[in-house]
Amino acid sequence: MQKPKANASKKKRMNHRGHEEHRAKTEVFIPLFFLRVLRVLCGANHLDAFALCKSRCHHAILGLWFDHLPMKTARSRRSHSAFTLIELLVVISIIAILASLTFTGVGSAMLSARRLQAKNDMSQIALGITSYYTEYGKYPIASGTTDLTFGTQSSPNDYIISVLRDKPSTSVSQATLDTTLNPRQIQFMQPKLVSLKKGGVYAPSSGGGDGIWYDPWGTQYAVFIDADYAGDIDASTIFTGMTTKPPFSVGVASRGYYYAKQNATPPGSVPAQAYDSKTDLLSWQ
Repeated sequence: MQKPKANASKKKRMNHRGHEEHRAKTEVFIPLFFLRVLRVLCGANHLDAFALCKSRCHHAILGLWFDHLPMKTARSRRSHSAFTLIELLVVISIIAILASLTFTGVGSAMLSARRLQAKNDMSQIALGITSYYTEYGKYPIASGTTDLTFGTQSSPNDYIISVLRDKPSTSVSQATLDTTLNPRQIQFMQPKLVSLKKGGVYAPSSGGGDGIWYDPWGTQYAVFIDADYAGDIDASTIFTGMTTKPPFSVGVASRGYYYAKQNATPPGSVPAQAYDSKTDLLSWQ
């Protein structure tokens, strides 16, 4: 019974809205030249009336513009907020590219940091040997008539490191240190102690360890000493083809960087092979 009344009310509202829109359109499309004429006729004393008329015109334009804007439904909002397959693939591709660039940069930074650490370690070893020579007037070896190399499988570098640390190791006992090699019990260096064979002297806090000083890649440093006091060292035992002896009394080398470049696991000792200026690190360069 109330349906006709509802329809009538709805029709009345529509008629009222249509009337309002017609009135607004009539106001909107007042020619601009008429407004200019009105301004001239009103004169300077009636500028407020002209401004009011112009303001009503602008409001009417904005009202009609907003009334005719399409209404966004919930379905359209959902469709615009969702990702398409192409957009998703583009985002995944960008993330993959950024991740690869980040990993490459991190790997290069870590390699540079390890190389810098190796340089510092080699300088510390060479300085410790030089300080020992200044204190005792000889190198930290028992005896020798030819140049010596430490850091191989048969002659690890723990012999030299133990003397400079004044700590016993597999190759040197405490009695030998106290009576022969370092009777004044001077610590010429205090290297970093590590529980893994990498980046320091292998001497776990729980005990044990070989006392060898490993570079950041897990290869023990090669130490060259001018045992015959001829003013040069023999590095051919590590670098094949290096026939010319470097004119130094002490030298240290690291080959772990070479294995990092080759993506190979470095062995515990330093095998003899050709010298590579791009990968091999030397304390005298």
